[in-house]
Amino acid sequence: MKFDDLVKMVNEDMKIDRFKLVEEATRTPNILSKYLEIYRNEKVLLHTLTSKFAILRKQKWEYYSGKASPEEYEEKPFDKKILRQDIDIYLESDEDILTISNKIAMQKEKCFYLEKILRGIEQREFSIKNAITMLKFDSGEIG
Repeated sequence: MKFDDLVKMVNEDMKIDRFKLVEEATRTPNILSKYLEIYRNEKVLLHTLTSKFAILRKQKWEYYSGKASPEEYEEKPFDKKILRQDIDIYLESDEDILTISNKIAMQKEKCFYLEKILRGIEQREFSIKNAITMLKFDSGEIG
């Protein structure tokens, strides 16, 4: 799911119609369930990306250290001899590694955002309860 699409969906789902507070209160468990499922899926994707990163980093380390298969060097020649201590420089600037690192960073941001949204959904009940109390107070039922 794209981050922008997620933000739009959250903005729509978190609106509270002050004229339908009872319905809004009953919608909250459904909203919570929806975002828990999205959060779970995004966490699984983060774990998958992290695993792929570890595998790719190992493959790239073997490639730069000269320990990859001969077929790999035929496919993508690497004629440089680099010192073991310099391998990290190549790994940190490798395009494939940078691509997956950026995906992981974005996925972490998305998970962090969803964690905040889940907390907001929990507070939604409190906001609705306060709105109902204020309406009762304004109408003179509480005094």
